[in-house]
Amino acid sequence: MGRRPATRSLLPCFIKTASSAWVSRLKRSRKVITVALPRRRRQSRYYARKGFLLLVKIIETELYLAKSATAGVKDGVSEAGEVSEVVFTPALSDVKAESAAPEFSACNGVGLCLGFFDGVHQGHRELLRTLIYECGKHGYSPDVWTFDTLPKFKRPGIVTGLLQTKEQRLHDLASIGVARTFIQKFTPALADLSGEDFLTKVVLPNLPVKLIVVGYDFRFGHNMAWGVEELANFSREHNIELRVVPPVTIGTETVHSAKIRTAIAAGDLRLATKLSGRHFSLAGRVIKGNAIGRELGFATANILVDESRVLPPHGVYRSLTRVNGRAYRSISFLGIRPTVNEKQKHLQLETHIFDAAIDLYGSEINVELWEFMQPEKSFADLASLKSAIKQYCATAIKPNKVMEEMYLSMTVGNINVYYLPTDRFVLSRARIMFSLPLKPESAAVSVALSYLTSVTAAYPEENLLNRHLKNLYNASIYADGQKAGDIQETMIRVNALHQTPDGSKPFAEALDLALQCLLRPALNEKGEWRQDVFDRVKQNALDEWAAQQAYKPTAAWCKTLRLAFPDSVYSMSSIGDIEYLRQLSIADVERAYRETLSRAKVDIYILGRPDADLEAVLTERLPELAKFFTNPIVEIVPGRRPHPTSIQGCGSFTDNGQLEQSRLNVLLDTKIPYTSIKLISLALLNYVIGGDSSSLIFDLVREKHGLAYEIYTSILPFRSVLAVCAGIHPGEEIKTKTLLREALQEWKEKGLPEKAVARAKKMMQNEKLLLQDRPAALLEYYIRQLQSGWNLRPETYSEIVEAVTLPELQALAAQLEWKVDYSLQPTTDNKNFQEEMWGKIK
Repeated sequence: MGRRPATRSLLPCFIKTASSAWVSRLKRSRKVITVALPRRRRQSRYYARKGFLLLVKIIETELYLAKSATAGVKDGVSEAGEVSEVVFTPALSDVKAESAAPEFSACNGVGLCLGFFDGVHQGHRELLRTLIYECGKHGYSPDVWTFDTLPKFKRPGIVTGLLQTKEQRLHDLASIGVARTFIQKFTPALADLSGEDFLTKVVLPNLPVKLIVVGYDFRFGHNMAWGVEELANFSREHNIELRVVPPVTIGTETVHSAKIRTAIAAGDLRLATKLSGRHFSLAGRVIKGNAIGRELGFATANILVDESRVLPPHGVYRSLTRVNGRAYRSISFLGIRPTVNEKQKHLQLETHIFDAAIDLYGSEINVELWEFMQPEKSFADLASLKSAIKQYCATAIKPNKVMEEMYLSMTVGNINVYYLPTDRFVLSRARIMFSLPLKPESAAVSVALSYLTSVTAAYPEENLLNRHLKNLYNASIYADGQKAGDIQETMIRVNALHQTPDGSKPFAEALDLALQCLLRPALNEKGEWRQDVFDRVKQNALDEWAAQQAYKPTAAWCKTLRLAFPDSVYSMSSIGDIEYLRQLSIADVERAYRETLSRAKVDIYILGRPDADLEAVLTERLPELAKFFTNPIVEIVPGRRPHPTSIQGCGSFTDNGQLEQSRLNVLLDTKIPYTSIKLISLALLNYVIGGDSSSLIFDLVREKHGLAYEIYTSILPFRSVLAVCAGIHPGEEIKTKTLLREALQEWKEKGLPEKAVARAKKMMQNEKLLLQDRPAALLEYYIRQLQSGWNLRPETYSEIVEAVTLPELQALAAQLEWKVDYSLQPTTDNKNFQEEMWGKIK
């Protein structure tokens, strides 16, 4: 290749920001900035530290980093084959630099995905989640190298057009967790480069790549000559780790951009949404129309449509419109409006927003099309048009199964509110969730929230608060907690009737009270937290912990986690460290309260009917809350946080204790990233092996050999570990472990019984059907979907389960690796008594 240009080190440098005045001028001018670097790398770092090199972190502002090529430049590529111009587009401007684009010097290298990523669909997301997960394990920067245009291949019957605008694509890449997106100008000269030349002359000179993640059908280079096999050989030669992601199949469909384009063009939005993982949307600036909609009583926001994109059929759609951090239910018309303007030729999207009267002229809106309702048609007169619009609106605003899906409803400051609209349940539910890093001191946060929900400034005694909740038709407000990997999730749960026969709204009142209690704790006459309330709440927490430890299965499980994850928060209780809880003071709790207010990530999840009273509560309370939650220190990014981890401990361990039956726990590790949609296959394997009384190990250990009174399997959340938990008859521990090891080896060699797999599929599908009638479980399901980044409706989840093949499941079983087993057995005296009793039973 010869000597590379001296300025090549600019790309992998994150530069200090300029003054705010300079940034403002750049935003207004949108100029191309050319920066030349000193030749020596040491000097480059020096000048970067001194602030002479500038990186402006603004979405839509692009720094064109021009190379000072030593050779002539032709068609954007130097004679050496290097790209003369690369576009660097930072992540979202409203995300902190340390979370969206970590400083490069803090990383150990770069993990890279290559491609155009049009639509950022479920297949792309699987690639990107794998990238972020692997980068999180190794400390790499998860980056994407993409192109400014999509190469056009005109083939008969192939739907063309982009699924997204460039801005939408960059937004989605950043929101998934990509640190940096490098946009390469796609030129004829670049298209002529071989795959090897592209990597050696374009990518590697600019980035210290340690990992490449591609799909199973990835091809690139001149005439698409290079594929996975060639890339694997190249990666071995250059000491780069290569991860090849298998196809994502939903039902009978393998996810591809081409299939999504075809589905959209045919009006099959359900299929397009299922494969995309999001709803098709059109965005633009609202323009002034002829105000006919307003005259008819249905004011609309109109945007012009980019007809170069792939578009669904003209007609009426049930929709969701996003503007200024809010999402509104709406109805939209896509077409040329034949009734009101026969001469109109340009395509237009008209949207009528329900439940809000706001002036949107000049605003940027994003309209998601959820369901096709009616094809475009011409009406004889405006009266007929008005009648039809009224009928369409009455249908669109009515809750239905299509709209029963969780979506981001509003963002106020750093607080996100997610809504799962449904009118199928009498009770509405809310979860106000606070996410903080799990640590020994986390017990203080749990106690603080319990304090806040036991008494309030308005109801300073617990009996007064309980009486008020009883008057709200037995509404409930209480604090709870759980952990998600290395994240502590403490929450306030609110459950209440949505509306009573007399027209009152208990749920809106209960949610209002829950939000108020966060900012108005019950204080004594000195303005301090009350010692009597603190003592009661702390004692309740200690009693709860003692009860858990007295339950031997829980005690054995906690010890198993400590063995598997020694000296790690992954083995810690969701409330933190018990010793810290014992020594907890009221000053510690007040300090934790202040930290939670300022540093927790806050998300509110609501299941219930959209309601004006509920909207009023959120509109009034959230701005006040948002003033406090100004500096969240944790952002849930699947693959990065919760942080990826693997089992660190390994071996066989035994303890003795006062218990009636032995406990046995076994941890089987897998290589599946917890972010992968293939985790659904692991869930199916869990059902096959130990999901219920018809599972393989239940039949083997209990029914055939009579060694256990209970045995089942489960998956550790955010760790992709399959756990076997059993209650074993004393003295049968070794025999049970031997049977399990032999069974595991047999499944690896001979495969899984086909009937067992079919039965497990049916069980999982029935469970997802039952989910639809269990509101608390349905809300929890969607929360976990958001945290995993999958965004799957329950029926789509079932389709993925159905698509899992027997060979795929057998390959997964072959990956199971026995890591840790722990037995808690009765003490000698207790054991002799138990063996005598067991002998009599036999």
